Amino acid sequence: MRKTCQNWRVWIGRLDIQPIPISATPFRLPYHKAAGLVRSGWGMDRLRDSMGKLDEVVVRIGLTGDVMRRFRLPRVLSSTLFVLCCLLLIINAFFRIGLRFGIETFRYPDPNEPLPFVPLLHPHRPWFFRGGGIRPHIAGSASPQLWPHESGGDRIINQLMYVPQGYAELRNATKPRLKEILLYFGRRGWSDLPMGRGVFIRDMCPVNTCQITIDKRAKADLILFKDRFTLPKRHVRPPEQIWLLFLLECPLHTQSFTHAAGYFNWTASYRHDSDIVAPYEKWVPYPDAPSRINAPLRNYAYGKAGKVAWFVSNCAARNKRLQYARELSKHIQVDIFGKCGGVRTCPRASASRCFNMLNREYKFYLAFENSNCKDYITEKFFINGLAHDVIPIVMGARPEDYARSAPPHSYIHVEDFSSPADLARYLHMLNANDTLYNSYFAWKNTGEFIHTRFWCRLCALLHAPRVPKVYTDIETWWASKGTCTSDQWRKDLDQTSPEPP
Repeated sequence: MRKTCQNWRVWIGRLDIQPIPISATPFRLPYHKAAGLVRSGWGMDRLRDSMGKLDEVVVRIGLTGDVMRRFRLPRVLSSTLFVLCCLLLIINAFFRIGLRFGIETFRYPDPNEPLPFVPLLHPHRPWFFRGGGIRPHIAGSASPQLWPHESGGDRIINQLMYVPQGYAELRNATKPRLKEILLYFGRRGWSDLPMGRGVFIRDMCPVNTCQITIDKRAKADLILFKDRFTLPKRHVRPPEQIWLLFLLECPLHTQSFTHAAGYFNWTASYRHDSDIVAPYEKWVPYPDAPSRINAPLRNYAYGKAGKVAWFVSNCAARNKRLQYARELSKHIQVDIFGKCGGVRTCPRASASRCFNMLNREYKFYLAFENSNCKDYITEKFFINGLAHDVIPIVMGARPEDYARSAPPHSYIHVEDFSSPADLARYLHMLNANDTLYNSYFAWKNTGEFIHTRFWCRLCALLHAPRVPKVYTDIETWWASKGTCTSDQWRKDLDQTSPEPP
């Protein structure tokens, strides 16, 4: 035993090394230490205690070098039971009194569902914010402005805060009548979507008496057609049944809908004039945010060169975005990652590493869409751009579309400049002035990108008073002339600008 112990060391905490006593009796380590064994010479054979914080860990070294651990279970079990009992008493107290110590709790609308405990960090913000506590009230007599003909905006907030009149009786019924939503093409594109009432309970929808099915034999209140349309065979359509066309891609990448005239009642897409707007992201300022935005507390320009980055894989986009980027690179350094750049790669599997590099080294990012279409703004802008410490340079939707969707003064639109050379001059000016550069980040912490909860809003609208509507020519609405610019963004792009002196 003495010979065996002399060749071992005990690894404690981070870097501390403590010799094992040359004795057959057990030695003891404090409960907050991580215990492991390392061979002399700093071998990698380590064994860590993963049993949690215990009163003590007893380790014995055997003749073969095996490790045996003994824990004082009675004390551990008694402590665990005591903690669980305290938690149950606290949870029960919160549910009985509703409000205490600035923390609110609420029940799911369905009394038959599990009762969650939800601490609210911001009780004065609407429920769709993280930690928000304001739940919607039953609608009054005033119009809630849910539909495109009632409001020119996207109406997402109105729909999230809508609960129809008389809904309390339906919600509290022993067996409430559920609105049936049929996914006509199945769960394609929604593989993680729970069937039945699951998504409405999971998202804590204010109106949750709906259920989703893929069974075409069901008597659906609404049939949802995603991305395409074929006329159902042997289907007798009840007059009150709603048909919804859900579109995520732009008109340049969807089928023609000339054969769908007169069938659809509702639309859902990224377009702000859809009945249910389903954007890639939605920025909402905090209602309690200060009216005057102060300068950011950190210098986002620190340690960065005035370079532009772009992650791209489609080198043949209709809007000639690659040609624009190459023209821009004649006047400012543009690093193109992916097969279109030919120099550096940044595969999707290494996204975290690539975005860390973006935050450290670059001041600007090209958030160029593959098509220039009305309202078409994707994750290229929201996730690749705004979610990181760079200023997005955008191409895709119209300037007024970005102004409606993005935080104020958070991006640069190529349409605001006469040429790539003109844009480059402005970027050089920002690079030379940290105060001006940092002004593009003043919006941070004044709002958030919310989960727009499409299914919650769809369920609420199914319970709203029916507004008669039929798209008599949905192809014209979706893809009329001028909706997309399929050739090039600017006519002068083909005119090569002179090299900088």
